[in-house]
Amino acid sequence: MNILISSVNQHPFLEGGGSMGELIRNYPWEQTELGCPTNWPTALKISVSLMLNSPFPMHITWGNDYIQLYNDGYRPVLGAIKHPGALGLSIKQSFPEIWDTIGPMFDGVMQGKPVRISDFQLFLERNGYREECFFDFSYSPIFDESGTICGVLTNVLETSDKVKTFRALAKTQAKLKAAQIHTEEERDRLMQFFMQIPAGVCILEGKDFVFQMVNPLYQQLFPGRALLGLKVTEAIPELLNDPIIERLTQVMQTGKTYFGTDEFIPMARTQGGEIEERFFDLTYQARYNLDREVIGILVFAIEVTERKREEMRKNDFIGIASHELKTPLTSLNAIVQLTGARLRKTTNQDEFLMNAMDRAGMQLKRMTAMINAFLNVSRIESGQIHLEKTTFNFTEVVIDVMEELELCSTGYELGLPCRDAIVVNADKDKIFSVLTNLMANAIKYSPTGGKIEMNCKCDANELIFSVKDSGIGIEKHDLPRIFERYYRVARKETKNISGFGIGLYLSAEIIRLHGGHIWVESTIGKGSTFFFSLAINQ
Repeated sequence: MNILISSVNQHPFLEGGGSMGELIRNYPWEQTELGCPTNWPTALKISVSLMLNSPFPMHITWGNDYIQLYNDGYRPVLGAIKHPGALGLSIKQSFPEIWDTIGPMFDGVMQGKPVRISDFQLFLERNGYREECFFDFSYSPIFDESGTICGVLTNVLETSDKVKTFRALAKTQAKLKAAQIHTEEERDRLMQFFMQIPAGVCILEGKDFVFQMVNPLYQQLFPGRALLGLKVTEAIPELLNDPIIERLTQVMQTGKTYFGTDEFIPMARTQGGEIEERFFDLTYQARYNLDREVIGILVFAIEVTERKREEMRKNDFIGIASHELKTPLTSLNAIVQLTGARLRKTTNQDEFLMNAMDRAGMQLKRMTAMINAFLNVSRIESGQIHLEKTTFNFTEVVIDVMEELELCSTGYELGLPCRDAIVVNADKDKIFSVLTNLMANAIKYSPTGGKIEMNCKCDANELIFSVKDSGIGIEKHDLPRIFERYYRVARKETKNISGFGIGLYLSAEIIRLHGGHIWVESTIGKGSTFFFSLAINQ
């Protein structure tokens, strides 16, 4: 399909995006089932705009035929053969060699079951030959304003080099366990092997962790520093009070191998340099003498700082974009409310316009809720959500939430038998949000006229709060995943119930940040009870 390049962008939401932005703006979408971009659904417009302006590799498939759009960051995944033909084409046609594997995942996401996998193996034909590839990726549902799933958003990082390096390291470790080193020649051969391994390798001796051997790639992690013959804390003083020393000590004491992924270590690259955030995938393996005593540690290290920063940039971008979208939505909501109020004051009231304003207001509330949810998810994942704890009466907050929900959810019976004051030290606004989510879900999944019962009880120094509904219940296989991000129960009874699969995830993360626990008990056809615990203020 030929793409004519135009200098005029007729669709402002497609602004930016580098070379892929240019291709998407000038693609003949009218010849596809998506049609003219002007008529694209709001959810697709927002998703594509976010994708184009993200530095993170992102890919969108829309509709039941999974029509593809992707950004510059995603292009390398397609290799030399699949790009640019994949644009506007069904993913089934672009990746026929792996569709048997990923197809069921996409179908599951369209039913509300997100997927997140690390170092997933796929054999792609993207450069003219069959290639073993590995990826960290997530498939997330894209919801429209009514909560219907219309597409799939893919965030992906290729990890082929990392996995193949660790594969080589695993072979090395197996050789070390099997090897009996008796001669200088054998030791020299093993040392030469270490020097050629495609990862940072060092040997630490004794309880003081003295560098006995360092290969070139490990030395490159610390340019300008002397390592050999020095203790770890002498060569890298930033680690003096770091948990890494405790982990090394545990390996020396127990002999158990330690594996760490995305380990955060605040460390300068050079001696005396500025401290910066660095991330590593690490393996610490005990070394033994002939008497099977631990005498040192073999360290394998791969720096993954750039990969981790890409993930953080993605979260930052989603947070910023969500925040910026809130401003025009707030203004639009005010305009709709004022227009509706004026229409009601007119002598000749136009019923159609008043109903239209009411519906527009409802859609704006749903869109605002969706953006707020994504903003909170981004803040949690980037570690930017903080608690502002105060001391307050928890029971009063529960009653406030009940009264607020009773105003907009008539036909349900909300009860709280125990009204004793229970004082907690927590973030009041965030706990309010958790309570609102749990009670609103109880109402949403219960039949009209159903009974929703809240309960508070104190056990030692802990408050346990529960919300019991009379709804449809949750299947056993869904219970372990109910608090996962974007996860939604896929049943015929829930098909027409709106939601984004974010509320329970956010609630669980807020309770976790408070040091509490959250869980659920459920019986099909008899309802569910959600619990969470908080420390009681003494």
